[in-house]
Amino acid sequence: MSALRFSLLLPLIVLVSISQGQADNTRRWTIGVGGGAGLGYRTLSRTAPSTMADVVIRSRDEQEEPRIAFGGHVGVGRQLSRRIGIEAGIGYMQLGWQYQVTISGLSFGDMIDPRRGFIYQTDDVAIPERFTSSTIFHYLDLRLGATLTLGNGRWRSVSALGVAPALLIATRIHTRNEYSDGRRTHDSREPVDTFNTFNLFPYFGTGVAFHPGGRWEWRLQPSVRYGAMRIIDTPITAHVFSGTVDLGVRFAL
Repeated sequence: MSALRFSLLLPLIVLVSISQGQADNTRRWTIGVGGGAGLGYRTLSRTAPSTMADVVIRSRDEQEEPRIAFGGHVGVGRQLSRRIGIEAGIGYMQLGWQYQVTISGLSFGDMIDPRRGFIYQTDDVAIPERFTSSTIFHYLDLRLGATLTLGNGRWRSVSALGVAPALLIATRIHTRNEYSDGRRTHDSREPVDTFNTFNLFPYFGTGVAFHPGGRWEWRLQPSVRYGAMRIIDTPITAHVFSGTVDLGVRFAL
């Protein structure tokens, strides 16, 4: 087949493909709701060359660890063809990290009277055995993405790729003290630092979709999100990210 004949037939091929996709997708619009939970963390970086900053980053990497991340969303979807679709929605997500210090192994010493060499015991001073501090970010986001559905029947493979502009609505620092007698104390406060209120989260998820019958569809979809923008404008900054297992349900209109 010559290139000229192929170029003349190409519009016809596209029209046939679209018409087949429309025939297979009489219910093209869907509404849905979902939520998920997993782990969130951050990546530290410096905005300018600095040996001291590298030392601080290594120290924080040794102390800090992931913490629970979760969120939920509502949205709409539209099938453009049998396999390709688009989605949009609004959601909430909570990200952050934490660090923990075990104090029981540290020695703070006792007060000594230099005149008599007498040691005044300080055991009655309540010192926690473990200290935990969590930095938590609360985001509202607008999700815009494309979906790919493969397979037939009740069980299908479904993937989503998109980006979510997000607005930081609150930042909190939670601290928890644990004592040897089993007591625990909690404290919550706003951070002293000023964090950027806008971020951009590219996301990707892939999993399975189950059609029990009728217009309902259940989705189990592990997803990852990465904050493309810095959370703070300081010499040592960070990007937050998360990995969650998302469960959702959709209804075809």
